[in-house]
Amino acid sequence: MARKRTLRITVTPPAPPRPRNPLVLSPLMHRGGAHEKSIGAQRRAARMALQRVRLDSSED
Repeated sequence: MARKRTLRITVTPPAPPRPRNPLVLSPLMHRGGAHEKSIGAQRRAARMALQRVRLDSSED
């Protein structure tokens, strides 16, 4: 009786990631400019201030 043939799949491990170039700046550093809060932080601060106003007006 003949043997059943099976398909053998060889798995090669992925190549390791390339090392980063230490001379290149981070993309976040290219934004530069004055130090200020992010847009999300500003939006959250505005929401919190609005909640404070609502709480103060409801207590009166």
